[in-house]
Amino acid sequence: MIAENLPQFVSSADLEVQERASSALQLLRYLQKQLNKGEFGLAAEMAALFVGELNPVAPKAQKKVQVPEG
Repeated sequence: MIAENLPQFVSSADLEVQERASSALQLLRYLQKQLNKGEFGLAAEMAALFVGELNPVAPKAQKKVQVPEG
């Protein structure tokens, strides 16, 4: 589902959005290709990156982030 929706962000007017979407899309395509070949090692290593909980952001740190216009 992610790979199907990322292309709309690749053509975004915002260059940073384009770059991140393009990188993510290429990574997903590579992982899919590896899975199709039966290579599960890399996919398992990538999944390990997302194991565990994220730490909460300190309230003082959140106040330092500027609210975008609009």
